[in-house]
Amino acid sequence: MIFLFIIHDGLRREMFKSLYEKAQANGIKSYIICFSIREYFWFLTKGFDSKTISLIQYSDSDDIIDDLESTIDVAAGFINIKSASKIYHSTYKSLNKYETESDNIYIFGGNGLHSFDKAILKFKNENKHVYSVFTELSNIDGKLFFDSLGSNASSFFYSLLKNNEINFKKCNGANINEWKNNYCKSKLNNHNVKQATQKRSLKNFVHRLSGIIEFITRLPSYQRFKIDEALYTKKKVMKKLYMDEWNPYKDNIDGIGEFILFPLQVFGDSQIKLHSKIDNEKALYIACKEALKLKLPLVVNPHPAEPDASVLKKILEMKKSNKFFISTDNTFSLIKKSKKV
Repeated sequence: MIFLFIIHDGLRREMFKSLYEKAQANGIKSYIICFSIREYFWFLTKGFDSKTISLIQYSDSDDIIDDLESTIDVAAGFINIKSASKIYHSTYKSLNKYETESDNIYIFGGNGLHSFDKAILKFKNENKHVYSVFTELSNIDGKLFFDSLGSNASSFFYSLLKNNEINFKKCNGANINEWKNNYCKSKLNNHNVKQATQKRSLKNFVHRLSGIIEFITRLPSYQRFKIDEALYTKKKVMKKLYMDEWNPYKDNIDGIGEFILFPLQVFGDSQIKLHSKIDNEKALYIACKEALKLKLPLVVNPHPAEPDASVLKKILEMKKSNKFFISTDNTFSLIKKSKKV
């Protein structure tokens, strides 16, 4: 048995580090394939054997994989379909090296929605001794969700629920209800969502330097392809939004009485892009109509982790014509106070 860890950014490196070390302690040989030079050297500095760490291999295939339109990479506009296809082919080529390495190969990818995740699934489907493992890291604090197909609505777990192949009738006991109550209480007291933060100067320098090296060496990394697109297709770079930028525009809602609450999701959220027929703007228009119908004020709650500065402008433009309130208060406390969500 071997474990393969495919990492494209720093989001899962601590988790992969822990899994790698546990696997080694139990005699399971493990390898790490990195999309970025930064992650490659991060694992080296942690004392990992250089023979078990490698950079993604470049594939010269120019075939466009149309199915990648449904990946978060393309749907959310991170990279175009051509770049996504390059990443897909490069991942597949890198995995082939390990095909005969063991009778059982477990490949740990991203959340199942990236271009490289689709290459992992293709490799798994072609080899009966290969198994895929994807993760969702942020649904519940301190909890990880593992699945063989993906996360949330893309998961095997969700398909079982949707097709009524599993149910949780036995879970509606005292223990689960106590956990729910404690979870809601903790969120009411301290609901902290990780926000976009300014990179410190050293981290920013390392990030940019690794991107330049990847661009020069033509490493098939996400950052390299983003640079390619910015240079050759005049693609605009997204301006970052930070939570305190909402402060001049938030309203005092203490005296408005009963209200309807509309908590915004991140505009580029993969679940909206891939699984919803309407986007945030359309949903907000529907909420505005519902508020008029019920003759109640509407309170819009921006998502603390929204990274796109253009969202602030969009919401302010919509506010001019729809006269809603903006509040950055604790989302759970707003839910508790609201008449309807």
